[in-house]
Amino acid sequence: MKTKPDSDKKQIRRFSPAFAAGVLLLCLSVFLSACSSAPLRTGQEPNEGQRLTPEICDRCAPSPVNDPTGSAIRSEIEEQIRSRERQQEGEKGSEEPGQDEPQSGQPDPSEPAVVLLPGFSESFVSLLSEDEQAEALAMNEQGFVYYRQNWSTLKDLPYGSDGLQFGMCGCGPTCVAEVVSTLAGVELTPDLVREKAIASYAVLENGATGYGFIVKTIQSYGIHAEEHFIFEKESALRALSEGAILFITVGSGDFTLGSHFMLVRGLAESGNVLISDSYSFDNSMREWDWDELSAQMKNGIWYFSLGEP
Repeated sequence: MKTKPDSDKKQIRRFSPAFAAGVLLLCLSVFLSACSSAPLRTGQEPNEGQRLTPEICDRCAPSPVNDPTGSAIRSEIEEQIRSRERQQEGEKGSEEPGQDEPQSGQPDPSEPAVVLLPGFSESFVSLLSEDEQAEALAMNEQGFVYYRQNWSTLKDLPYGSDGLQFGMCGCGPTCVAEVVSTLAGVELTPDLVREKAIASYAVLENGATGYGFIVKTIQSYGIHAEEHFIFEKESALRALSEGAILFITVGSGDFTLGSHFMLVRGLAESGNVLISDSYSFDNSMREWDWDELSAQMKNGIWYFSLGEP
């Protein structure tokens, strides 16, 4: 059998390390090029019903902000509401049909009238798609004014920086609108709360909304706020039975891989709790076991009610 000369073996040993280093540098170059050209996940629109990923909604943690007084927040928001109502009345007046023209949109006497909650904003809901309007009406029948941060009229509004949008990070203002509309009977919509949060510097670059702004805005409508740091089931269920709404922060689990604001809105006949997840209507319509839900909570709970317990 012939064997390779020693000179060949030395040549192999001499060039093998250099060849390996070259391959390594080539692979590293290809990897860095792919990373720099890949699209950002935050620019992608999430599918309905999916959990929020950290890239989509890891922006709801509390942040220290210099919030104004609650009365100032309320007065400016109410002025925005009046301005929008005046604008809508003007548009409606300019579109009045003539004497001989049939008026459309009249209620059918044969159908039972839908009783809307005092805080239900018909003007805002009328701008939604039929499916989105159905969501709002379904929750209205359960005694709750519901908004979803990724509805068509809200999801593309800027919130934070670097291209972040309300559909990704708007859970804080949406919860504020739901609590005020449901408990105080005021037609406060998420877009108005969003505008005030931005004007009050209550929004960080990453889309987080400050706890201080959230609580002060709700309190400015005469709603009582009480913070609890222990997730006591008996205390929470008693408060819900008395009409309170609980403001919670959840971490990684059924709702998000990051951090997300939600509301616990009531009790089901089975003894489970009902929530309002401003990102998912499906989550908001199903029942949740308190122990299952509280295992995902963090940062304490705010109890909101019309009077002190």
